[in-house]
Amino acid sequence: MVSCVLRVLGPVLTHRAHSLRGYHAGTAANIGAGAPHLLRLVMSHGLALTAGGVILGGTAALVLTRLLRYLLRGEPV
Repeated sequence: MVSCVLRVLGPVLTHRAHSLRGYHAGTAANIGAGAPHLLRLVMSHGLALTAGGVILGGTAALVLTRLLRYLLRGEPV
């Protein structure tokens, strides 16, 4: 169920983030931002998305591992 929802929403969210990043970079370039500033802008957005994914994914993995351990083996959480 969750995978179906993510399958549908994933491309939509990715497209939205990509279009906003392009808009911000284009605006910054138009007002005179240099290449180092634009690179920092793009890299910081990518790093923030990656860090968020790692944190959310790691937390979900730990929680689901404990839940499955409890459901399958009956071990206390």
